[in-house]
Amino acid sequence: DDNVHDLEEPSYQTHRKFMELLLRDSWVRTENPLEANLFYVPATSYSYSSNASPPTNQIARALAYVAQHFPFFNASGGRDHFIWTTGGPPARGRGPGRGTCEAAPPAAGRGPRAGPGSASPRTFGPAGSCSERTGVHGLDHVWQPYESDGVLPYSEFSLRLSKADIPHIVPILRSLPAARVVRMRLAMVRYHRAFLWAPELGGRAYEFTILALEQRLHGLWGRLWGSHRRQR
Repeated sequence: DDNVHDLEEPSYQTHRKFMELLLRDSWVRTENPLEANLFYVPATSYSYSSNASPPTNQIARALAYVAQHFPFFNASGGRDHFIWTTGGPPARGRGPGRGTCEAAPPAAGRGPRAGPGSASPRTFGPAGSCSERTGVHGLDHVWQPYESDGVLPYSEFSLRLSKADIPHIVPILRSLPAARVVRMRLAMVRYHRAFLWAPELGGRAYEFTILALEQRLHGLWGRLWGSHRRQR
């Protein structure tokens, strides 16, 4: 549908901010796909699925187009491609809300460098914002931004609770020693820029995302995940 447009909701624009910063970054981005280690697929799924609807159909169509028109997707089975699935509450296959990066083209090799042109779904990207308060995460089976790659030490500034803990969240939080809460708040001050996308505010979300991509690239090279036959 040529009439579909990107909605101007600031909480769900990480895909646009990532694209803007990537296009400025000649150290990470390459225009020669033969130099690329990873390929970014700008599926713009939020324009089609909005905040909470599953982006599955738009992503499937975008990847089918890439697979049909670009040779690099089929060369790797899509393992070295990634997409953004910007949105709100987690949908099946989406991972964290707001700004999620999934391994599933413009081009992204040095660092990882990205090329014009896809990887199996693995989420790792940053959320759109973060306050300097201690974080509480209550989403089962969902990685928080950068968590799956070990880029940020979440235990230093946040608590992970299950959905079953929600009825007891008040006594759980009140039971935390005051000294621990102080340490966690100071740690959040230390790491909060990893969740901010505005460089003029000291935001480092883009740099942390590139670092997470590099971790994923090393995992791909080391055959740490993805579909492959076990070596004997």
